[in-house]
Amino acid sequence: MLKAGGSIQWDELDPWCAYTAVAGTQQQEGNEAEKGFQRKQELTAMSTLKWVSELHTAMEEVGFENVRREEVACDLRLAKYFQDMQFLVMEEEAANKATAEEKEMVEAAIREGVRDSQNGKARVTPKIVCLGRKPVGTSK
Repeated sequence: MLKAGGSIQWDELDPWCAYTAVAGTQQQEGNEAEKGFQRKQELTAMSTLKWVSELHTAMEEVGFENVRREEVACDLRLAKYFQDMQFLVMEEEAANKATAEEKEMVEAAIREGVRDSQNGKARVTPKIVCLGRKPVGTSK
């Protein structure tokens, strides 16, 4: 239990804010299949991962002070590892919740992601770090 005046740090990967990176360059926009899949996720509310982007707001709403949100990107090698994990999550999500059209969108995004990876690209999933302090004088 966090005592009054104590600090908390919450780290979480944020796939909703992911982008495609190319070795030796700055961030790039995602591929077309990936963009289509993300648009479909937004429309159908298929993913429940959007909360990570708003974690700092939730911390403020429950009373934490001095809340900060930082984004930490990883290098391309680690990005490829996280990308493979995300493909597994996408497959699982599609198998359990999606229509045939959504399943095809997922499969197309994964195929294109694999091709991109073979060409030196990877989907970078930033880590969101939220820091906050419990106010002094609170008993809860």
